[in-house]
Parts: sequence; C-alpha cells; structure tokens
Amino acid sequence: MNEKKDPLDELIVNENMPVDKTLLADVLKGELTITKDGQVSYSDRFSSYKQWKRVMLYLLSRKVMVIKKIGGLTSEKASADELSKNALLPKSSIGRVLAENLRRIVISEKGKYHIPNYNLVRCKAILDGNQKVPTQIKKKKSKE
Repeated sequence: MNEKKDPLDELIVNENMPVDKTLLADVLKGELTITKDGQVSYSDRFSSYKQWKRVMLYLLSRKVMVIKKIGGLTSEKASADELSKNALLPKSSIGRVLAENLRRIVISEKGKYHIPNYNLVRCKAILDGNQKVPTQIKKKKSKE
C-alpha cells in the first residue's frame, strides 16, 4: 500500500524524543569536561564567552550528568541560582539571558530551566555560528 505522509507531521516535535548523544558530545567537546562526581571544568575560553553561551553550555552539561548518572543529579532542570553559580554569572543577568537570548531554546518549568532534546540541533547551529542567537527587539519610541 502507498501511504501518504502528512506534510504537517514534520512540524510536530516530540518533547520526549531521546537525546542524540553523538550530537550532544560534539557540541560540548572542547568546551568542558565533567568529573565522575559532577564537577564541570570549562575550557580556558569560557570566561570570554557571552553570557548566553555560558548558560547554554552549563545546561547541556547537566543533560550529560543526568544521562550518565553522575554528580547526584536526577533532573537536568536548573534554577536561576544554579545557573548563576555554575555558569559563573551574576544572578541579575540570568533572567535577561533566558528571556532575550535563549528564548525558544530553553524551556521554563516551575522556575527551573532546561534545553529540550529537540533543540540540540539548534544549539549546535548557534554555537557553530550557522544560526543567530535570538536578541530582544527594542521597540522604537513613538514621537508625540
């Protein structure tokens, strides 16, 4: 039988899709390492990275720790305090980074943040410079 594929099916993402481990490793290789007790060590370049990139890399490292069951993490979701501490950023910057630069990449659930597996391809494209990171569009002041 010839079954026609519904072209709309390509628009639907599966929130429970399995992680592409090869893609995740490729994104993080050279950027960080993780000890067996869950300590993240960033590359020497990390301190020069933009804030959004630091947050993205940390959230992706959490995904690795949960998959590999290291560091005692049971969820890849992180609070703003955890992001601030582990991405080495002031807490006052986290909200802006999440709302402006990482919107539609990072998902918020009950005050905790994570990158869904279906956004890994997008993360790679952004980190490789093949896609722009979102930025907040400033509204022009109306002349009165």
